[in-house]
Amino acid sequence: MKKLLIILCMASVLAGCSVGSYQRAQGRANEVKNGMTVAQAISIIGIPPTGQSKTSIEWQHSNEPQQLYNGTTSGSIRFELLDGRIVGIPEDGIFSGTAAKNARQMREARAAAEAEQRRADGEALMRDQEARAEITRQTSPAAPMSKETRMPKSATQE
Repeated sequence: MKKLLIILCMASVLAGCSVGSYQRAQGRANEVKNGMTVAQAISIIGIPPTGQSKTSIEWQHSNEPQQLYNGTTSGSIRFELLDGRIVGIPEDGIFSGTAAKNARQMREARAAAEAEQRRADGEALMRDQEARAEITRQTSPAAPMSKETRMPKSATQE
């Protein structure tokens, strides 16, 4: 029982350190400026990023949807990259009204593009299904006639 209590205490201390590190990183995020390299941003933030691609670098505290970058301190830290350098930071910082507005517009544009893609995919699927049905109609042999339809009327009445 004593070991379990010690393990739980250590886990809560470590979890608290993680939250504190992330909060300090968020506090430093507005020190990152356009034109800085990824290495400079990491040095300022003070903790390794949780994700990086050719076009962005991000620090997320968790994988929850509300942790995605939204321009406020309730979201993640995210910088856009162009040729390995930070770009697109508003003058008033990544956690500002301007940044929140830009992030919202980006999310809306992405959602509209995804909806348009789903619509286009649905139309393409319908055209494909219609084409397959037409090919099936054209290549199927005529339905076989029943025995009654091949026999003369007088033969079936006997």
